[in-house]
Amino acid sequence: MSDFKVIDNTAKARDEFGHCYGSEIHEISREDLVALLTGKMLAATVNGDEYSIFIRLGDGVE
Repeated sequence: MSDFKVIDNTAKARDEFGHCYGSEIHEISREDLVALLTGKMLAATVNGDEYSIFIRLGDGVE
């Protein structure tokens, strides 16, 4: 499981964090945030539909 780190919303902060083998920016809407807060999960594909990503709120217990 990946751990998220909160960083400033700047190019400098992204560069300082690092880009590994590449990076993408994905935005969520207020509607997405409300969905997370009500127990829903966000699903998306990344890297040209090569991978799936699922984002949820929680305490780390499935």
